[in-house]
Amino acid sequence: MTDNPQRYRELAAALARLEHEYDWELTEKLPPEQAGRFAAYIAALFAVMLEDHFSDGISRDGIASFVNEMRHDHATAEPSFPSLLAEGVIRGMAGESHFLEEISDRDILSLQVLVIQKLASRAGGVRPDLKRFLEEADHLMGEWSFES
Repeated sequence: MTDNPQRYRELAAALARLEHEYDWELTEKLPPEQAGRFAAYIAALFAVMLEDHFSDGISRDGIASFVNEMRHDHATAEPSFPSLLAEGVIRGMAGESHFLEEISDRDILSLQVLVIQKLASRAGGVRPDLKRFLEEADHLMGEWSFES
């Protein structure tokens, strides 16, 4: 099956907008070579959205505060929100890569999606500038090299 970057963008946008017709079942049906590229696209979108959120500088206290917000947002979730994993993924993606060594790829992807969903929402709706973040993720993916 051919690599389809536009499909990754569509899936990522749908996940960010909480459109349930594009749930995990669809992303899990991607062939392995595409699943890896989709995970990379999510990582790119995660990176550009985190960079925007922490535009004044990322710090441990800032990350802890953000994760605490997410914990509060998901206070009634079952299973409970994995605060330590969330902090580890954010810190790992922000340069402390050793945190990622003990976190599964699936957990990293799941937490990245949760963060994207939080950062993509504003006052009960989707940020009007989500398209800009998707374009930045497209650009970042273009800078990353992948084996064919």
